[in-house]
Amino acid sequence: STGAYIRHRMRIAECKKDVFTEAALVEVFHYSKGIPRLVNTICDNSLLEGYLTRKSILDVDTIHTVAHIIQWIINYPEVRILMCTATDEKAQIIVGKTKQHFQYNPRFRKLFPEFCPPKAKISDWGSKTEFSVPNRTRNDEPTVMTAAVGKALASTHHDVIKASDVVTENNIRTDGQINEVKDFFGYLEPLRERGPS
Repeated sequence: STGAYIRHRMRIAECKKDVFTEAALVEVFHYSKGIPRLVNTICDNSLLEGYLTRKSILDVDTIHTVAHIIQWIINYPEVRILMCTATDEKAQIIVGKTKQHFQYNPRFRKLFPEFCPPKAKISDWGSKTEFSVPNRTRNDEPTVMTAAVGKALASTHHDVIKASDVVTENNIRTDGQINEVKDFFGYLEPLRERGPS
């Protein structure tokens, strides 16, 4: 089983405790279909995500975040993903964590070199709010870019719109803030392009 394979690989790496929850192991199987190359990639990226967020146990949310974004990019190199959050700071953290997998994960870079920036350009690849994988051919929106509540959105088009922590305790305290969040969601729909792009 995938869970036994992951536990075996972790023991080989001299990890003495279970790092992945049972639910996380199920999700790894779901996304990888048990294919060892994909299991390794998802687990490597999840371990890096756990390290970056200082999680000692990797739960379902971590697996979903890592696997979903990377899966979209690997399967559809021309994809344009808009990542939406409550604040610019949160959006920049998400983009930074996503970029780090392409920049610094050695196994990922070995398995998917066409998606990764060349070593000479790792440090200046993309920005805090966006990046594009090197193997794409389109020149409009980047592979991943961010949006936050209260910021203007116009004239961009995206295939996937992901929302992460858009509604928080800090942005729904007043009627004005609630309306701003509602308006933000209303602005997103016209930015999503349907059909082949």
